[in-house]
Amino acid sequence: MAFLLTIMGCSLGCSRKGAPGAGVMAVVNGKQITETAVDRVMQRNLKGQPAQYSEDQSNVMKLTILTNLINNEILLQRAAKLGLTATDTEVENRLTEMKSRMTEEEFQKSLKDQAYTLDELKGEIRDNITLDKLVNKEITAKINITDAQIADYYQKHKSDFNLPAGYRVAHVLVANAPDENQLKARAQTVLNRIRSGEDFSSIAQQQSDDASANSPGGQISFVSNADLQKGDPAIRTAITGLKVGETSDLVKTKEGYWIIKLFEIEKGGQHDMSDPRVQSTIRNDLIDQKDRLLKQAFSEDARNEAKIVNYFAQRILESAGQSYTSGKK
Repeated sequence: MAFLLTIMGCSLGCSRKGAPGAGVMAVVNGKQITETAVDRVMQRNLKGQPAQYSEDQSNVMKLTILTNLINNEILLQRAAKLGLTATDTEVENRLTEMKSRMTEEEFQKSLKDQAYTLDELKGEIRDNITLDKLVNKEITAKINITDAQIADYYQKHKSDFNLPAGYRVAHVLVANAPDENQLKARAQTVLNRIRSGEDFSSIAQQQSDDASANSPGGQISFVSNADLQKGDPAIRTAITGLKVGETSDLVKTKEGYWIIKLFEIEKGGQHDMSDPRVQSTIRNDLIDQKDRLLKQAFSEDARNEAKIVNYFAQRILESAGQSYTSGKK
């Protein structure tokens, strides 16, 4: 999957001589990153809400966004050299897949809500597919988890698999709408899509207003009986009334409307390493660890080969009356 790197360091190792105008915030191997591009990302992060930040706080946010854009540009350039840039056909196929999960009206509303033009969305889709291809070729394909590693992990974390009784569930939370009637109508539409056979996890990623539910791969969670007793009675009633594989009706709480699917009833106790679920959990954890390590190393290696000038960082230092002396890379 696509990833945005969050390395905070900015390379300032170039002369200020010949620096472009204020509209250019950074240059990566000759490719400019403009203030317009940074502001566009910032406004989308704010979701149209007026920013209540001091100038310094705003600049911290801009530096973070700029660093992400710099790192993405480095990787996109690396992908281009490897011939991995997404094709027009791949972009159109991904767009068609996205649109198939909603009505045309919902699609247009989504574009408007996120302040995207269709061309901007296609550009982001192209970048995401390109980064996916780069990660798959240079990182994912190089990850190999052995049986010995799984066994070693289990011995070191055996107590983690002595589980209490409870339930493995996924949920969608519909919490955002102009009024109660529209909120319930939106929730009912989501439920109808699930009941019509659409994939629950895909719906959760698209529609849930709870970040823990709409993260890819992170929508299934374990709820112990003890925690269930402490929680909202409506949620407890809904979960305990489900059979494995079933999806609840709309569950109203103070947060909004919940839609819950039961994946497994956990009886509790120590799980042996031979349990396929244990092996799957360990394998996924080890893959995740290796994935994070290789992504970090790969990004650092790519930065080593890039010529980066962060003019925005230079301007901030200069405006603070500080001097920064550096030589060219």
